[in-house]
Amino acid sequence: MFYDNVGGRIAEAASKTLNAGARITRVGYTGEYNTVTDGRAWTWPSHLTMTQFIIHDYHREFEAGIAELARWIRDGRVRYREDVVEGLENAPEALFDLLEGGNTGKRIVRVGPNPPGIA
Repeated sequence: MFYDNVGGRIAEAASKTLNAGARITRVGYTGEYNTVTDGRAWTWPSHLTMTQFIIHDYHREFEAGIAELARWIRDGRVRYREDVVEGLENAPEALFDLLEGGNTGKRIVRVGPNPPGIA
């Protein structure tokens, strides 16, 4: 089983090591946004099974999932990084930089002060 969150070279390399019948869950394509030059997108080999992950397929579980993830964050079981860019005027450059892999963690553009209770 391979969980692909961005596509690109790592996903392509992983596809070459998977056994016949392996399953791929694909969530994002950010690694491929700027790679298609001839009108064709890279595809998975035919001996693999790929499914798309669409969050709307799980809307009934959303509230419970958020609560559980919040617990895991509070307990330190899930850690994350945020890459904050200050100011809406910097959003275009922040997006271009994100697509070039210039961030570590979740890219956030802060356009004003944080709400009370959020660091």
